[in-house]
Amino acid sequence: MKLIDVEYEVLKPVMSIDEAMAEDAPVVHDEPVVYVAGAPDTLEDDNSHAAQRGEHMIINFPIGSRPRKNIAASIHGHIGDMDKGFADADVIIERTYNSTQAQQCPTETHICFTRMDGDRLVIHASTQVPWHLRRQVARLVGMKQHKVHVIKERVGGGFGSKQDILLEEVCAWATCVTGRPVLFRYTREEEFIAKHLSSRRESHRQTGSEKRWSPDGSEDGFPRQHWPLRQPLTHRTV
Repeated sequence: MKLIDVEYEVLKPVMSIDEAMAEDAPVVHDEPVVYVAGAPDTLEDDNSHAAQRGEHMIINFPIGSRPRKNIAASIHGHIGDMDKGFADADVIIERTYNSTQAQQCPTETHICFTRMDGDRLVIHASTQVPWHLRRQVARLVGMKQHKVHVIKERVGGGFGSKQDILLEEVCAWATCVTGRPVLFRYTREEEFIAKHLSSRRESHRQTGSEKRWSPDGSEDGFPRQHWPLRQPLTHRTV
């Protein structure tokens, strides 16, 4: 080991949404893109600039994704003549607001109960995404989807936090291996440790109005930041 001479190149960190979308920003996903449906006309040209490592990124359908700009999804739209609205305005107020990461902190923590009913796996879960849950658990335990029955119990608060599959696959696997019922519930401390936080957001708002407060135009932008994360069951960074 003493004969190994290591040289490090210190790269400039990307610390904000604007820096991540800058022209010279390092690209997180530089591999070719494959669309399941509705590939854009520019796909071939975009992929010609991609890194050819034998890997590719799958996008189900066009959602305004621009991987070479580090933009996972985007949507643009307007109602009326924005330029005229701002031109007629007596006052234009422009502000940018930032929010930090937050834990949704629902009254009920994540909880799941699994059992076998003959050859069917039954999952009682406090979840916001029963169909995603069934699909992912079926793939994990090697069962057909119609053999996995998800019962979405009354959810004691979620606010987006129970769109994650955190406990269900563990309970399902344990039940399939042992044939016995399994109950798994996070404590409040575990909820803070294991559940990923909602991402921070930046909101840019521009509002134009006449002096008597008759709104002439309003323009909003809501860039949302997602740090690289490892999705359950995918085994890759997305």
